[in-house]
Amino acid sequence: MYWTTKVNTLYYLTLMKWQFSAYLSITTKDTDLSKSGKRRWIMMENDPRDLLKNLIRKHLTGPVNDAFASKDEEELVTDYPVSKYYSGIIFPHIVPNTKVNTSLSDLQSSFLDEEDLITDIGQNPVDVPETPISSRIDGDDADNDDFSRSELFPYLFGLSFCLKTEAPSFQILLSYGRYRQIDPTQELHQSYRISLSNEDYELIKNLNSGDEQFLHKVLGYDSDSQQVYLKKTLQGVSTGQVTGDFANLRKIKQVVYTRLTESKGTENERYSKLNTILRKIMPLYRKTWIRKQHDDSFEIAMDQLLDTKEICISWKDDAKSSFGYSVHVLLIQSTNNHSVVKVMVENTSVHEYGENLILDKPALNLKCMFQAGFRIESDFLIPLPQQPLPTYAGIEDKIIDCQYRNSKVYSLAHNCSCAWSLEPGSTSSVYTDFLPSVIPPVTVNSRYTGLSKALNVLENSCYSVSSDEEVISELRLFTGSYEDWVNQQEELGSRVLDRYAEASAEIVNGQREALERMNQGLEILNSRPEMMKLYRIANGAMLVNMSGAGKIPPETYSEQNNIYYHPFQLAFLLINLDCVINPSSELRSKSIDLLWFPTGGGKTEAYFLLTAFSLLFRRFNNGKQGLGTSVIMRYTLRLLTAQQFERASRMILSLNFVCDQFMHSLTENHPYSIGLWIGAASSPNKLHEGDDSALAIIEKIDGAQNLEDALRQNKFPLSDCPWCGTSLIQEGRMGFSCLRNKFEIRCLNPDCHYHDGLPIDLVDESLYNNPPSLLFATIDKFARLAWVEESSSFFGGTSGNLPPDLIIQDELHLISGPLGSITALFESVIDMLCRKKGMMPRIIASTATIKNASEQVKGLFGNRSVKTFPPPGINYEDNFFAKVDTNDLHRQYIGVLPTGKTFTTTQIKLLSLLLFSRWELKGKISERLDDYWTVVSYYNSLRELGRMYSKARDEIQQAYSQMVLKHYPLCKKHWLNPPKELTSRISGHEVKSILHILESAGVTEDELQNGGFNPIDIVFATNMISVGLDIERLNLILMNGQPKSISEYIQVTSRIARRHPGLVLSLFNPFRVRDKSHFENFASFHHNYYRFVEPISITPYTRIAIRKLMPTLLAAYLRLVKGIETPALVKPSDIDELLAFMAQRMNDDEMLGFMKRKIKEHTQLLRKKLSLEPDLTFSKLLVSASDAAALDYESGDWLAVNSMREVSPNAVIKLHTIKGVKRNADYE
Repeated sequence: MYWTTKVNTLYYLTLMKWQFSAYLSITTKDTDLSKSGKRRWIMMENDPRDLLKNLIRKHLTGPVNDAFASKDEEELVTDYPVSKYYSGIIFPHIVPNTKVNTSLSDLQSSFLDEEDLITDIGQNPVDVPETPISSRIDGDDADNDDFSRSELFPYLFGLSFCLKTEAPSFQILLSYGRYRQIDPTQELHQSYRISLSNEDYELIKNLNSGDEQFLHKVLGYDSDSQQVYLKKTLQGVSTGQVTGDFANLRKIKQVVYTRLTESKGTENERYSKLNTILRKIMPLYRKTWIRKQHDDSFEIAMDQLLDTKEICISWKDDAKSSFGYSVHVLLIQSTNNHSVVKVMVENTSVHEYGENLILDKPALNLKCMFQAGFRIESDFLIPLPQQPLPTYAGIEDKIIDCQYRNSKVYSLAHNCSCAWSLEPGSTSSVYTDFLPSVIPPVTVNSRYTGLSKALNVLENSCYSVSSDEEVISELRLFTGSYEDWVNQQEELGSRVLDRYAEASAEIVNGQREALERMNQGLEILNSRPEMMKLYRIANGAMLVNMSGAGKIPPETYSEQNNIYYHPFQLAFLLINLDCVINPSSELRSKSIDLLWFPTGGGKTEAYFLLTAFSLLFRRFNNGKQGLGTSVIMRYTLRLLTAQQFERASRMILSLNFVCDQFMHSLTENHPYSIGLWIGAASSPNKLHEGDDSALAIIEKIDGAQNLEDALRQNKFPLSDCPWCGTSLIQEGRMGFSCLRNKFEIRCLNPDCHYHDGLPIDLVDESLYNNPPSLLFATIDKFARLAWVEESSSFFGGTSGNLPPDLIIQDELHLISGPLGSITALFESVIDMLCRKKGMMPRIIASTATIKNASEQVKGLFGNRSVKTFPPPGINYEDNFFAKVDTNDLHRQYIGVLPTGKTFTTTQIKLLSLLLFSRWELKGKISERLDDYWTVVSYYNSLRELGRMYSKARDEIQQAYSQMVLKHYPLCKKHWLNPPKELTSRISGHEVKSILHILESAGVTEDELQNGGFNPIDIVFATNMISVGLDIERLNLILMNGQPKSISEYIQVTSRIARRHPGLVLSLFNPFRVRDKSHFENFASFHHNYYRFVEPISITPYTRIAIRKLMPTLLAAYLRLVKGIETPALVKPSDIDELLAFMAQRMNDDEMLGFMKRKIKEHTQLLRKKLSLEPDLTFSKLLVSASDAAALDYESGDWLAVNSMREVSPNAVIKLHTIKGVKRNADYE
């Protein structure tokens, strides 16, 4: 039926406020309680994110006037609206009609009148309107983003919500814009006005083409508003043989451009300005599209809806456009307590197309709804019904359900996103949103004023004048505060619904256990003075490290009274004290501690403190046996390993420095040392042999022509002294040297405490000869245990040193899938090596995002249980050690789902927008422009990254230049610097170089305007950056598609906005159901995204895992655990011991039987080879699994992996030339 609209004139502006100001910034004072923690977020009136978001909104959804002077809601568009905007468009039903002949020539002719006038000689490319999207798709894009798919052209959108049963009615407020075309030769529209200064108008008004056709006869000027306008409709033809007013303007422009190219000095500046002004007024001579705002409101009676179950309200335009829409109201569910309602708005117009889908035809633009949205208002809105837990839900699911029980969802979106407004004193509402924006709740470290002395690093250290008794007293206040909080939690748990009773009880039990362990650690310090001394030295090392190490005068360490621990950091040491000092501790041997804290919260410092104490206790308690490798820190990604290694090096240097003053006997002959063991791609394997040896690198540095070349030749993963910051390579000298069996580094600063030598090692061969106290390694590298017999020195070997006491596994969530399965199986060898002398290592793991940790730990570490710290609270907002801070500025997320544009084309638009935003920020946050200079563009695969990387110097560059020259025509630099990437495709040395540039760019406003500096504009990245990247000036990221896991999404987006306000732009692929679901539930997902982290899966005891790793495991076991030097010495009893150990870990008779068969195959082949070659060595026995595909090998061959990531052999293609067949020259 036809329906007459009821217009709400204020609705449109109100809707824009809903959609783009739902999360307003709050001004707070910057506080910096602790140098150890991240600086608190700084709220500001000119929040750069608001400026960025407004820019994105204008260019993606509109409306915005980029040429004319009218208000945005009265927008005039020089391009076709469908071509200009990227989201928020509701299309008509697009149906094929083979009778319609729409060839490419039709498309070209439709733009001819627009382009003929503006492509005159000498005109800047900025004058050219955007090419129609249908003609802009290249072959690669078309293969990946099918432009003909209906997902790109939604014709309806809506949301579902819930009302109380007593609700009498609710309001629907619908808003959208429509456009019609204006031809300046036919219509003189009052909005055809462009802002221009009086001075500029005076410069051009008397310009003429030589036949008295002055511009002022066509262009009028309003001095009050300073706007130029058309005084009359234009005469002549703008296409083909140009005539009339159009020909006159063309001649004027040609004359100006000619004189511009010929003139110099002041005259040249004059014509340059004239040329700019003429470009600015060009839109007055073009056809444009003018926007009209439409606001309709409806009141839906619930009695009628309950009776009919569905209400449909239709409206149709009487004009030639045949535009119409329908509002569908459906009753989804009705109970005694609530009603669930769905409202859908459908564009009922129909658009027919021919053989080619051409979206830039005028007819289609007339039928689209732009900037579409609606709002539901009712005082009876309630959250949607909570879904029951599945019957198979485990205790972890129940705990999450309990923690988030107060997190409510008020609407679900369909083909759009949604949000809600529940402000007290105003009508509650839910509304649609095509550019959703969320600032998720921020979990920050708790700050307790009454515990400031207990958490003060100086007060706990050996530099403090406080007595041990005073330190213990403050620590008791600390543990007592936690006990009081646990008591409150227990009382809260008694009041929750029955649904949450089991979970709340389990949560409180975990808290009680943590409290008991904290008190146990406190009692150790109180009853054993020697442990208290070690505790204070460890804290002294942390004080020196956190104060800046050697960059401040040593005498000032006792004055560093403003450095504090986060509560969980100190508590983590207390709960682990017994496990460190008591080898027979049941917790030490049967469990691991999982440090679970949000990204950037300070986990590294927590286990640095534990590491320092563990290193001190080992030597104090075991004397010379305590030398060798004491702690192993393992990482999964080399980027993280390299960055964390520098931090750990400073900690080791700080520990030595403090020990030299307070317990010199521990370091007198053997200082604590650190070694990096990560592979040849990032550090040398050999000291002297080979082109990639340490000596070869040193010779290249020494032979460099100049300092810059010498720095470039440095392939060592260390360039500066970690203590004082002095460069290790200077003019004519360096700090690296190779001795016979050792690699040495010394600081070149004669005043540095480590001028005579840094206890840091970077070369594998040197590490085997001199096992470091702290071994820093990637998890991949441990596969080399099977190949390198000398690596046994890390586990004591034949030196008499004890095996490692502490193993720290960082980013536990990354050990999953194939890597996790292979690692878990090989972990049995490491476990046996650590047990060789009757001791069990303490295992610590850390993560910010994980689920199903107990099962992962059980599979990875041999049936150990997991103790999560900090234990969760009954509410997710508070676990005593961390709380949600709603007043803290954090990263902001904005979601984009393309409509009418392909995924790739939208990426280009967004990247160019983010890069252009620097110009918009100029002058507003000029002192921090550098913080928003570099854009990180993240991809889920190298294939996707490679496709966009190739467009960086082409389409992205062109789009960026057009925007810059259009708005800032006088700028000198409108090009982009070459892009960089952080992926597995580049070497470790390149990674180090790129990180150095990113950390130290320091771009200024003047450099933006004039150039002269070449920072990185775009960094293309994959999951290499998901952990460990901590660069303050990275505050903009484009997420191209939803990552494969929510954990990865959280980790990657946490790389930005570490200290300054940051923006995460999430671009969703409309063809992927998972992406679309995340967009539709954008607000509810981002407010609770830790809740939705997927469980991790590792399956070590499967046929494929055993088959892949058995030779590697067997070789490492025989060579390192049993100490067998040659295969001929292997006895059946040796194998029996391995099988007995594996039987305890596996608890799977079937897989154990399969392992026995595989071992039998390998040992039979070993005997066979020994019969042919009695002096066979392990080196000859082992075959590299990565080369196996190129060989003919038989079952039972010892195919050993070189890395834990070698889960699949390479494929080999063999080409054979067939004689007698003529070659095709086209393919040679």
